[in-house]
Amino acid sequence: MTLPYPHEVETNALKPHRDRAPQPLSIKDRARDLVSAEDRRLVIAGCELRVPPNKNAEAYAARLQDSITQRFLERRPNADETTWSRFLRRLQGQLANRTTVDSRTIQEIVLLIDGL
Repeated sequence: MTLPYPHEVETNALKPHRDRAPQPLSIKDRARDLVSAEDRRLVIAGCELRVPPNKNAEAYAARLQDSITQRFLERRPNADETTWSRFLRRLQGQLANRTTVDSRTIQEIVLLIDGL
């Protein structure tokens, strides 16, 4: 006694097998594109946040890029496009109602990565 073929095989609707596994992302490049400094503000995933008056926006951007890269490599070294898009949606939701950036912002972003 044999098992019957799946319906997709019988109707010739079976989709072809994927040729190769998803390629891991270059997290460092993605983090660099994700965070940028413009004048006295940071642009993170399209959300503009002011930097406190006594802080340097470029230094904040570099610190945030390093934190994102390091945490992704620790927690999600095999991150693919799906993982990154899920991270972006959550990050944009988290930053939508914010106006300024501080050290708590970096901690929250790191926790978002942990939750992926």
